[in-house]
Amino acid sequence: MALLLFGEGELDVDPSARGEGIKTQTVGEFLGNAPGNCQVPGITVDSLSPLVRKSLCQTIDVPRESFLRVLPYLDELEYLRHVRDITVQETRRSVRDMTQDDPGRYSVVMANRFPRKPGNYVAHLVSLEGLRPYVLEHGWGNKSVVRVASLCSWSFTSLSSDKEPLFSRVAGNLARSSDRTRHALRLTPAKDNLQYADGSTPQALTVNQRLSAGYVPLSHQTVSGERTFGWYRGPFTAVPGQQVPRLGNQDMKTPVGSTDAVMVYEKDSGVFDLSFAVAWSMGQLLALSTAQGRAAVIRLWQQARRMTMEAVRRLEHPPEVAGYLRERLSGPTAFTHVGHAVDAFHALIGRGLPAAPAPRRPANPSRPADRSAGRLAVLEREDVRAMLKETVHEQGNAVAAFMAALKALEHVPFDHLVADAQLLPEESVRFFYVDQSWVNALLAGAMSTGVSTSMDAALLPVLRELVEERLADREDAGTAKAGMLLRSTLIRDWPGLSLTFTKNKQPVTVLRREMMAEDLLLCVFEDVPDLVEFSEPHQEIYLGALSDGDRYYLKLRNTSGTNIGTPTGRTLNLSFRPADGGDPPSVLNLRAAARPPGGPAALALQLIVSTQYQQFVPSAP
Repeated sequence: MALLLFGEGELDVDPSARGEGIKTQTVGEFLGNAPGNCQVPGITVDSLSPLVRKSLCQTIDVPRESFLRVLPYLDELEYLRHVRDITVQETRRSVRDMTQDDPGRYSVVMANRFPRKPGNYVAHLVSLEGLRPYVLEHGWGNKSVVRVASLCSWSFTSLSSDKEPLFSRVAGNLARSSDRTRHALRLTPAKDNLQYADGSTPQALTVNQRLSAGYVPLSHQTVSGERTFGWYRGPFTAVPGQQVPRLGNQDMKTPVGSTDAVMVYEKDSGVFDLSFAVAWSMGQLLALSTAQGRAAVIRLWQQARRMTMEAVRRLEHPPEVAGYLRERLSGPTAFTHVGHAVDAFHALIGRGLPAAPAPRRPANPSRPADRSAGRLAVLEREDVRAMLKETVHEQGNAVAAFMAALKALEHVPFDHLVADAQLLPEESVRFFYVDQSWVNALLAGAMSTGVSTSMDAALLPVLRELVEERLADREDAGTAKAGMLLRSTLIRDWPGLSLTFTKNKQPVTVLRREMMAEDLLLCVFEDVPDLVEFSEPHQEIYLGALSDGDRYYLKLRNTSGTNIGTPTGRTLNLSFRPADGGDPPSVLNLRAAARPPGGPAALALQLIVSTQYQQFVPSAP
């Protein structure tokens, strides 16, 4: 058998080379009912069993000239077939990652033609049984068409490397830069970039420092209606984020109630840093606008308020009335058990009602404000806090699931992550840190969605502590520390692009990998990698040759000894048969003088083309 490759216009029954023109017929019809101008294999129909004659096969009619143009010579056929033995070994990149085949032995048949001319091509794996006399002795007579059995076929399109850049060219352009800071997510300082201030004044230095840290200036309208600009930087930063006090800590007198409380004012320049205010506001909006967040947060607050008021009611009344019997139960279960009030009442009846004087009016009745303060003090009791965490367990898990998505910055609009298109130009890769203070502001905003009263404000630290405990137990709630944005045709044209992220030669956990557009990929990491590698897809080990224009050549490898596969330092130019019609020669000439030494396996080893890769490492300080 042989694998024949045909281009456009070479098959009359398939002029567009799209895999058309294939006929399905019985073996008897294939060998016995051919037209007068059609040559079929020289196999006598009567020599076949009835079962074989009735079996179906697929055939293709090939013009004799096209057939002979690509048909391998007889002494070449043995060099175009070999057996591939796949075994799994623990190497830097295992064979299992490089091929979709399971370990074992596989028969391989290679074509002898390169699709050098752009256009459509169709490949047919054909049987040559019964055609040897015609090929060797040229006994075609008046036969202008050869009908062969097509055991398998597929079509593809070959693109020009000039119009469609090679992987090495595209990936190399991403890495190539004379500015070592180019790959940071910031506005690149350039003379023609008017956003960078000229001069060495304190004001110019301040502006340039802000821009270099990844900030962008955005329009800002103050509460009084005045229009100015403010600095904004999303969670993706060019430099490690500065640690700031967490929003709404328990030692704060009041939680954050509006965006004004988290705006940072720079006294020296009179400009606001709006980053945390935008994050806090976005957290509130996402908690209200997303179905997952809205349902989880509302249910948590409803249940927490109900159980808080139950605890307040019981603690405001005597134990005998409220049913809070300290001698029988203590801890959170004392508030959730509903039968103690009834038990206490029956016990009181059984003992007899004591004679008690009429209650006296207190001389100094408690004021409403004092009563409110007492209610808030209830949430400082450990047993009450434990009761709340226990009774809102299910609702807390739902909120924690939503918060885990927010920690990975899901649901956040992309223009809040990258606020200016100039931060991410076409054909660029940008690496960044994740500002945990921005993420904390986002989470704080989401948690504060239900705060409307002083009781809610006192309850918020308890619920936040509960959600944090639930987050710590979730495997999908890792803390994002760094990430990468890749905007390139690599994403669109190499859909199986292999990306590896390592630190100290160990894989870095990828918390999120999402296509934001057809040519834009976002990856968020749990740690800061020290090596990022882009590799061509590893669908299969494929065969081919290197080219520097019109010349095709092989970099020879050792084929024997203990260093099989290692380069020898020598090259071999490939030879082609002459082509017709001005087309570039594309059919290999594998006669003895033009092929590398060794058998079929040695030739296959020489033709293996390794996948190309591009690495990124941190710049030297």
